[in-house]
Amino acid sequence: MLTADHQAGRLVEARGEGLITYPEFVAFRSSFMEKLARAGVRGPVIAVGDLRKVERITDDAQPAVLGLLRSDNARVERSAHLLTARTPFAQLYADLIEKTHNASRRAFTDPWALIDYLAPVLTPAEMQRLEAMLR
Repeated sequence: MLTADHQAGRLVEARGEGLITYPEFVAFRSSFMEKLARAGVRGPVIAVGDLRKVERITDDAQPAVLGLLRSDNARVERSAHLLTARTPFAQLYADLIEKTHNASRRAFTDPWALIDYLAPVLTPAEMQRLEAMLR
């Protein structure tokens, strides 16, 4: 399952758990873009994904995820993805992020390191929301 949310400023949120399939990812992408449009977020966004509960992503969904990450490169000021250390999914997802060729996208296994990475570009309201999201 993947969900998208927007509650503060330019910070856009994603959460995932379990198995991620291609149809689920397509639905997530639509929801994500709709939330951005409805919120009136313009210009580069700050994206954060809490993917610690994702177990696996199907083979057919992987190219779609990579395509989304690459196509959104220009819209992202910074992007941080929180993963569970030493899992097959974490390695796979870190590899997908690397393939985007965007130094502003990073994977983390430590929530504090993720917060430190995003903090310089967050407003106080965005920081408060990020901390609440990662609890």
